[in-house]
Amino acid sequence: MATTRVASAGTYNSGDLISAADLNAMPGGTIGRDELSTNSGGTSTIEIACSVTPTVGDSREVTIHCTANYRATGACNCQLGIYEDSVQIQRKMTPIPAAATDVTITTFVTSYPVAGSHQYDLATGASGSTSETVTCVNNGGGSNEGVTVILVVDTGPSF
Repeated sequence: MATTRVASAGTYNSGDLISAADLNAMPGGTIGRDELSTNSGGTSTIEIACSVTPTVGDSREVTIHCTANYRATGACNCQLGIYEDSVQIQRKMTPIPAAATDVTITTFVTSYPVAGSHQYDLATGASGSTSETVTCVNNGGGSNEGVTVILVVDTGPSF
């Protein structure tokens, strides 16, 4: 289940001990998170494994972190893509050496979106010309399986 909150460090209230300017200059923390709850359907192209739509405050910097755990039907290259509003902003490739071998890919990217709601997707799949199927695995299985997750963090004001 995806969770979100508004991306800002907070708002100033009369009587606070910290000024509004100082408060707004602070990182806002995690503003969106989605975790794969079951194995993905598997694909030889691209599929969205996790998706979250947080609201980003004005003039904020966000960092999108993704970790995906893969298994394929045979040796192939798998890819992890990060999308912001349907536009790919990061891609990482790694080989899967053999069938039923678990591989973990982790990547991140920093973005400076305009204020408002933005959809962030963790996309997975096989890369290039292949007949192999790549599946994202969840954290409920064997000893080599971990969590497949997208995490959106408000890292502070954009400069």
